[in-house]
Amino acid sequence: MTETKRSRLEIYAEILDKARMPQRKTGLVYGVNSNFAWLSEALEVLVGAGLITQVGSGYTTTQAGLAWLKMYKQLAEAVGI
Repeated sequence: MTETKRSRLEIYAEILDKARMPQRKTGLVYGVNSNFAWLSEALEVLVGAGLITQVGSGYTTTQAGLAWLKMYKQLAEAVGI
């Protein structure tokens, strides 16, 4: 069985999905099977885009992030990802 690497967009979608309820960075690392360095970079991108926000010591998906996630899932389903 050949495993393929996940794209950045796939991982961003996983982060947004996991952060629907506030999550600490450690929970996100384990939830998306990543590492702290890569997750920190991804969170910086997502926060900068307004798709996720830091709430206290955790992160939660914004309304814009939920809308992005919905569109991503529709597109992924349409193209068979």
